[in-house]
Amino acid sequence: MISLNTLHRLFAVPILLFIALHLVNHLFAMVSIELHIAVMEKLRVLYRNLIVEIFLIISLLFQLSLGLYFTYRSRGQRRGFF
Repeated sequence: MISLNTLHRLFAVPILLFIALHLVNHLFAMVSIELHIAVMEKLRVLYRNLIVEIFLIISLLFQLSLGLYFTYRSRGQRRGFF
């Protein structure tokens, strides 16, 4: 069975991928606005896909709920940063 920590990490991957693509898109604006718009239009096909949107929202909610669970579970325990 997959542990909750592993699931937490796995569900972070699509969120990080979305953030990376979003930031790269904005970096193209530093090259030229036309290139930025062209990249943005290409990425919108992915961003605005209903299945992708639903999966991203589920991933965010899963991350939030597991993060709160981990915080609640470990309260009162002294731990180092790592």
